[in-house]
Amino acid sequence: MGQAASELRREIEEQRDDLGENLQRLESKVKRTTDWRAQFDERPMMMIGMAFGGGLLLSSLAGGGKDQGQPEPRRSSSHEMRDASPPSPERNEISETIDNIRGALMGLAARELRSFMATALPGFDQEYRETTDRRHASPATRLDESEQMARPTAVS
Repeated sequence: MGQAASELRREIEEQRDDLGENLQRLESKVKRTTDWRAQFDERPMMMIGMAFGGGLLLSSLAGGGKDQGQPEPRRSSSHEMRDASPPSPERNEISETIDNIRGALMGLAARELRSFMATALPGFDQEYRETTDRRHASPATRLDESEQMARPTAVS
């Protein structure tokens, strides 16, 4: 009986040591994952792209474009004549290219942000999918779900 008890204690100590090591590795991984400097060192171009995309997003949200509904200041007649003509195909192509780059960067930034969050926060991926499913559900389905959540559950 004494030998079995000592073996059991030894196994418990080994398990405790293993759990401690696993916890330290997990803590180190979480710190590294959430350390933006380490992320920049590992993926400098992605971080620069995300910063650029974030800047574009903030500028579009803050109203960095010309379409703000406010009249532009009055220009001289030479500018008025030039602005009255339709934009050149080259100018349209440049504008379209910039819009495509902005869209691609936003998509990339969104995907990388989701990936980062899923790595840093256990369970984030599942919650994200459920939120997306709810958002894309029909209004009637969302109403049914909210009614079910509002009903009190019977306690046995």
